[in-house]
Amino acid sequence: MAVNQPEAEEYRAPRSWWQRLQPQLTRYTLLPGAGHFPEWEAPDALAADLTEFAWSLRR
Repeated sequence: MAVNQPEAEEYRAPRSWWQRLQPQLTRYTLLPGAGHFPEWEAPDALAADLTEFAWSLRR
């Protein structure tokens, strides 16, 4: 499981919360330069993070 959250999001769940909820958490990323709408505000960072995660599944 992977989680990416916008770095500038006002309400962000901490990594410890995600790890308790999903013990199999393998990736946690804060997207730099992103607020509530990361796909509009930081599309390159979001795409890069999703691509890295997808490639990690192939290993």
